[in-house]
Amino acid sequence: MNLFFKSYRIYLIFFLLITSESCFNWGFAQQSKLNLAPWIQEINLPSEYSEIPNETFFRDLEGTLFIGKENGLSILNGPHSSHFPLNGPVYVCGDDSDTLCYVARNDLGFLVKQEDNSFRIISRKHLIPTSRRSFTPSGIQNISGAVFIYTDKGSFQLSKSEVKFLDKQSEQIDAKPLD
Repeated sequence: MNLFFKSYRIYLIFFLLITSESCFNWGFAQQSKLNLAPWIQEINLPSEYSEIPNETFFRDLEGTLFIGKENGLSILNGPHSSHFPLNGPVYVCGDDSDTLCYVARNDLGFLVKQEDNSFRIISRKHLIPTSRRSFTPSGIQNISGAVFIYTDKGSFQLSKSEVKFLDKQSEQIDAKPLD
């Protein structure tokens, strides 16, 4: 009986060596590189827009780059570029659809992609009460499909059909003490 256990140990050792070798080789095959330098892409803007400071960038899933500037919104799609003049600063954000949200001085709304790959601005300024139409934006953010616009006069929530003004008494942004 003692002989059986000794031969069994040898088979066990060979079995472990064979299986661990394949795991060891598979581990070496799974190489990954760690790049400590960030990915940088140089974008050459048309000369008439290159000297104007940029406020925000947004790149959609198709690779179109939207640049909010002090004098409007620049759109770069491969070799083609276009510019929509707006009162600056212009901030942009988007979601997974073909609609881009923008906010500029005294204006806010959507930029919709047409079937011919051109863009059309749909302003939602008329949905804001006249007393609140004078503002300067300081940012825009898409949080789970809800677009929040931050201005010097307060915050707005933008949707396709309405623009809500969020004041300090509103429940959505009411500060609550932490326990």
